Amino acid sequence: MTEDQIESFQSDEAQKLLDDLVHKGYQTVIFGGGEPFLWKGDLLQLCQAAKDRSLFVQIGTNAIRLPSQFEMIPFIDRFVLPLESMESEVHNLLRKAASSHHTTILEALKKLKSAQRSATISTVVTKQNVDGLHRLALFLANEHSDHLHAWHLYQFLPIGRGGSQAQGLQLSEDEYLAATQAIQRLSLPFKVFRRTNMYASKTVSFFWKENGTILSNPAHY
Repeated sequence: MTEDQIESFQSDEAQKLLDDLVHKGYQTVIFGGGEPFLWKGDLLQLCQAAKDRSLFVQIGTNAIRLPSQFEMIPFIDRFVLPLESMESEVHNLLRKAASSHHTTILEALKKLKSAQRSATISTVVTKQNVDGLHRLALFLANEHSDHLHAWHLYQFLPIGRGGSQAQGLQLSEDEYLAATQAIQRLSLPFKVFRRTNMYASKTVSFFWKENGTILSNPAHY
């Protein structure tokens, strides 16, 4: 959403950005962050505005501040949730969140499954969780295949906020490719994407506010 303080992104700017996206032919919008539910504006109203413009609406969230009965909101098409491991200690360590965060994510997934709402799982592959990817794959396939749209396996890059302090998490390129290719060979009942560098994505453009200006990093075709 923004590299500035999250309240700096104003509602009218967000509405104008939606109009610009539609004008440029975008069909899907993902509200991310940081945590989008920390935004001082009305995120649900913005989601409704995006849906009114015939955009497919997704929310990338850590699930800590999900509204009550979030799984029943009709104008959010998909929730993107982080799940780093089936081991709660590993997940909570990597997310730098409260000790209950692993449970929070699993409960959110259960609610989405019960409501048959679409979900995507994001996992950042690191030295700490790489050995547990196979177990996580089996859990997702056995428990959530009926509503899971995709599983994104991100290569950890020690950049951005706090990146320089987390270099010990990084796998080599060969290690990341070997681990993720092994997952793709499992023929899971949902799409599995290897995401090596989202800053150079062929399918995703980024828009954010920095120093008072809305900037963009268009998809690389």
